[in-house]
Formats: sequence, C-alpha cells, structure tokens
Amino acid sequence: MELNVPEFFPCKIDVARKIFPFVGQWASDEDFDALWDYLSQQYEIQWKIREDSRTESERAGVSENMQMQEFYLSECRKADVLLKRIKRNIELLIGGRNG
Repeated sequence: MELNVPEFFPCKIDVARKIFPFVGQWASDEDFDALWDYLSQQYEIQWKIREDSRTESERAGVSENMQMQEFYLSECRKADVLLKRIKRNIELLIGGRNG
C-alpha cells in the first residue's frame, strides 16, 4: 500500500488511529523516518504560521483594522488545529511503531 504523504497527512485522529498501527507494522525504517521527518517539518511550518499570524493580528489590532485582525486570528486558529493534529499524528506514529 502506498500513501501520498502530503495529501494524506496530517490526518484526522479517527483515521490516524486506524492507519498508524499498520504504518508501524509494515513500513520500512526509511518510510517510517520519512513520515516522521515530514510531520516534524509540518509542525515547524505551522508553528511559524501561528506565531506570524498572532504577531500580525496584534499589529492589526493596534491600527484598529478589525478585518485584518480577524483574518490573522482565523489563520492562527487554523494553525492551532493543524498543530494539535500533527502532534497527535506523531504520538500515534511512535505508538504504532512501539505497540
């Protein structure tokens, strides 16, 4: 079975609970490491997006540009959701390999 990593991950928790035991059991060490690297990179990217959005939101609030502030707060919330999903994916990935 082959997964298109950028299209599939980070996946929702219910899907992750089903897929990661198979990844841990059947994936080669190289594939496992590649998925780990990909999720780690995505975590760093989303962290930066969240921090940048938070900073821009604060700037927009100072200038009283409410539309821009709401846009950046929305981006920050999206990044928070993805960060949480990626973190759970990493935990389940490790658990799938160890379990």
